[in-house]
Amino acid sequence: MYCAYITELKQLRKHSNADRLQLGTVFGNTVIVDLSYYEGQKVVFFPVDGQLGEEFAKENNLLRIKNEDGTTTGGYLDPVKRNIKAMRLRGEKSEGLVLPVESLSKWTDINKLSLGDQITVLDGTVICKKYIPRSNHKKSNNGPKVKTPNLKNKFPYFKEHADTEQLAYNLNAFKPGDTCYITLKMHGTSGRTANAIEVTTKKKTLLQKLFCRPAPAIKEWKIVTGTRRVVLNTFEGGYYGNDKFRQKYHDYFIDRLPKGMEVFYEIVGWVDGTEQTIMGTCSNTKIKDKEVKKLYGDETVFSYGCTPGTSDIYVYRMTMTNEDGIITEIPWEEVKNWCDRLGVKHVPEFDKFLFTTKEDLMERIEKYYDGPDPIGATHVREGVVVRIDNRSSFKAYKHKNFTFKVLEGLIEDSSDTPDMEEAQEIIVGGNCMTLAERFFKEELEVFENDDIQEFCIELLDTAPTYFWQVSASSTNKYHPDYTVGFMGLAKHVKGATRFLNHMLSIDCIKSQFTSRERDMLRTAIMNHDDEKLGRNGSQYTLFKHPLLIAERIKSYKGFEWLPDEELDYIADCCASHMGEWNTDKRSKDELPLPETKGQMIVHLADYLASRKDLTVSFDETEVDELMKEFKPTPETYLMPFGKHKGEPLSEIPDSYLGWLNDQNPSEPLKTLLAEALGISGSIFEEEA
Repeated sequence: MYCAYITELKQLRKHSNADRLQLGTVFGNTVIVDLSYYEGQKVVFFPVDGQLGEEFAKENNLLRIKNEDGTTTGGYLDPVKRNIKAMRLRGEKSEGLVLPVESLSKWTDINKLSLGDQITVLDGTVICKKYIPRSNHKKSNNGPKVKTPNLKNKFPYFKEHADTEQLAYNLNAFKPGDTCYITLKMHGTSGRTANAIEVTTKKKTLLQKLFCRPAPAIKEWKIVTGTRRVVLNTFEGGYYGNDKFRQKYHDYFIDRLPKGMEVFYEIVGWVDGTEQTIMGTCSNTKIKDKEVKKLYGDETVFSYGCTPGTSDIYVYRMTMTNEDGIITEIPWEEVKNWCDRLGVKHVPEFDKFLFTTKEDLMERIEKYYDGPDPIGATHVREGVVVRIDNRSSFKAYKHKNFTFKVLEGLIEDSSDTPDMEEAQEIIVGGNCMTLAERFFKEELEVFENDDIQEFCIELLDTAPTYFWQVSASSTNKYHPDYTVGFMGLAKHVKGATRFLNHMLSIDCIKSQFTSRERDMLRTAIMNHDDEKLGRNGSQYTLFKHPLLIAERIKSYKGFEWLPDEELDYIADCCASHMGEWNTDKRSKDELPLPETKGQMIVHLADYLASRKDLTVSFDETEVDELMKEFKPTPETYLMPFGKHKGEPLSEIPDSYLGWLNDQNPSEPLKTLLAEALGISGSIFEEEA
C-alpha cells in the first residue's frame, strides 16, 4: 500500500544548476528542496507513484493554477492528477516530494509524529494514496463479459504472487550472515503455474442436508495457471481479447511439474501473434535526456529480446506444497537447477553474498541496478531484486533505477497500454471477480448503469481490509445476530442494500428517482460503512466515519469516473446516513442530517438493517466459502511491524504477543492476538 513517511532530510548539498535549490537524500532517494530546508529536518516524504489528496495539495499551495492571462502560479503538480513522478529538474534527479511536517498541522498534532510513521489519511482527510491512471481501471470490451466461478476454493493450495516491497524501506529486515542474491527485476506481467490439488465438492444428498453432514470432497492433482491474484478458468477473453500467451506456458508445464510444485514467472515481450506489447511503450523524447535517446533510440519497448508477436518467461521463484498445504520454499540454487530440467529460463543473477552491513549491500546494488538491460540491451533495466535465501518464507525486495521510474511515470500518463500488472488484477477479460464482485454479486447485477456499477466496485475494492473481517458493531451490542462475527460488517451492508433495493422496486418510490439516481443510491448504501473504523482500523467505531467515506468519494473528482455532481450526490448520502444520531458526547463534530429524499432512503435502509428484531435471509453458501477463504489465522497472518515484522503470528513468543495485546492494537491484529493467546471475546467468533 502506498503511503508517505515521516523521516529526516539528510546529505543536503548545493544544486548544480540552481542557486535557490538544494539536493537532499531520503531513503536513498534524491529530492530537491529550497533553501529553507536544513540538515536533519523532520519532514514528510512522498515517494513516486503516489497521488496527493486534493484538500492537502490546495492547503499547501502545491497545485499548478492557470491564470486568465495564460500565466501559471502555485506549485508544480497537475491540478487534476496531483501525482508524484520521478523527473529531472535543471539536470538533477527528483525521486519524490519532501515537505515540512508542518504541512500536516491542519489535520494532526505534528508533535506526536515520530520518525518511521506512515501517513495516508489524517482526521478523515486523504493526504495521499497510490496513483493509478483512470485508463487502467476501464474494463476491456475485447473479450466476452462472462463471470466465472470462484476457483480459489477449488485450488486451496495454489498460492498467490508475493508482493516485493521497496528495498529502501526494509533495510532492517536483513541480518548478518543472511544468504543474499541480487537478480534482475524485469518489466513484464506476473504468471504462476502449479501442479496443485483440485477440490471438487459433490452436491449434498437429502440425508446429508437433514443431518447437517458435509458433502464428500474429491481431491486430485491438476495443472492450474493464474495471474498475480486470479486463478484462470479460461484463456478466452482477456484484456487484449485473449490470454493465449498465458495458455501456451500453461500447456508447456503439463506433464512436466511434479506434484505440489508451483512456478512463479514473469512474462515479457508481445502478446502472441499481435503487435501489442505486454507492457506499455514510451517515446524517449519525452524523457528529455539525450543520453537515453542515444542509447535506446526514439522509443522504449520492453522487448527483452523477443520479436514482435512473441513472448518469453523468466522464473524468479518456486515452491513445493504437500497434501496438507505446508509450503516449502525452494532455494535459489535449486530453482536454477529445476529451470534447467524444465527447459525454461530464470531471471539473470548478478551477485551472491553474505549480508554484513547496509552500506555493503547498497554498494553492491549500485553496481547492478542501472544501465542497459542485459537481455537484448534495447531498453533500460527496471532495477534489481535482492532475495534473502535462508528464510523459511519468501523474502525479496526491489530497487528501481531512476530512468525507469521516469519512463514508468510517462507511460502511466500517456500510453494507450495500461500497466498489465494492474489491468490483469482488475480485468482479465471478465475472468476476474474481485472479493467485492463475488460477495455482492446479486446486488451488483441490479445496477442499471455500467459506469456507476464500476465506480461502486472501485470503492469496495479499495476499502480498508478490515471491512471484510470485522463485526458490524465493535461492541456487539447493536445490529442483528447475522452481522456479528467475521465478515459481519460486510453482511450488514449486504442486508442494507437488500432493504434499499426492495424499496426501489416499488413503483411509487422507484418513479421518484432517475435510473442514475437509483444506482447512485445503491453505491452509497454499499459503501456507507467502508471507513467505519477509520482508514487504519481503530478499536471502536469512529463517529466521523460518514465524513471519512464522503471525503474519499470526493477525492475521485477529476478522474473521469463520474461527473463531480454525481460524486457529491453519493458522498452526501453517505455523510448523512446516521440520521438523527448525528451528535456524540465524545465529539465536537456534528454530522449532517438527511435532507433530500435520496439521503432519507439511504438512512432508512441502514436503519432497518441495524434493527436487532429484523433479519435478512440470503444464500449463505458463497458467504461461508468466502469466510473460509479470507479469514486470517495466527498461522497465516504476518506481523506488519516491529522486530517480528514478516513473521507468522503463531511463531512469535507469547511474551511479545502478551505485551502487544496490552497496547490495544487495531483490527484484525487485536482479534488474532486473542486467538493466539487463547483469550475469549474474539469478534471473529461465528456465534454472537
